[in-house]
Amino acid sequence: MDERLIEKFRERVNDNYFVLHVYKNKEGKNKWNCICSAMDWISVSVHYLCSKRVLHITKDENMNSIEVYTFLSCIDMLWESIQQLHRVFYNTTDIPFIKEKMVFCNNQFSMDDNNFFKTVRACFGAHPVNLNDTFSGANKERRFASWSGSVGHFLRTVQYIPSFSAPCSCVCTRLISPAVSSWHKQGNTWICQSRGYIQHRTPYNS
Repeated sequence: MDERLIEKFRERVNDNYFVLHVYKNKEGKNKWNCICSAMDWISVSVHYLCSKRVLHITKDENMNSIEVYTFLSCIDMLWESIQQLHRVFYNTTDIPFIKEKMVFCNNQFSMDDNNFFKTVRACFGAHPVNLNDTFSGANKERRFASWSGSVGHFLRTVQYIPSFSAPCSCVCTRLISPAVSSWHKQGNTWICQSRGYIQHRTPYNS
C-alpha cells in the first residue's frame, strides 16, 4: 500500500479552487465536507496499515483482540471513505465491486467480498455479542463470537462451564486460519478447554 497515493490525490484536489467551488454546494448539499473527511480518514487508516505498529501481536490475548479489531477497522475505514468519494464524484449510490467474490473466493458462507468482510469485522469486535444470522435460513438464532486468538472455530457459544485449564483458544479465527486441532466433538457439539472454561459450542452450519 502506497501512502503517496492519497497525498497526491489530496494535492490534486487542493491544487485550485475548482473542486471546492463545484462541491461546496452541489444540488443543495455541501459535499466538499464529505470529500475532506474521506481524504482525512484515508490518510489515517493507510498510515496505520503501512506502519510497523500494525497488528502488534504479543502474549496478551486480550490486547491481541484489540489489535485485530483495530486492523480490520482501519481497512473498513479506508473502504468506507473510498465509497464516499466514489458516491460524490460519480454522483451515484452504487457501491463499487458489489457482489464480487474476488478476495474471499471460497468463504464458508458463500458471501460476496463486502458482506463477508463485514461479518469478519463484526465477529472480531464491531458487535461480536450481537451478530446477524444470515447463514441458517429459517432458523433465526442469535449468534455470538468470543475473543480472537490463535486457534478457533466460527461457532455459536452454547454454554460456559467454569473449569481450570490452560491455553487460550478463540471463536472466529477459522476465518483467517483453519486450524481447529484443539477442539474435539461430542455429537453435534465442539468442546474446547481454554481460559479457565470448558466451552461447548455448536457450529453455525450444524
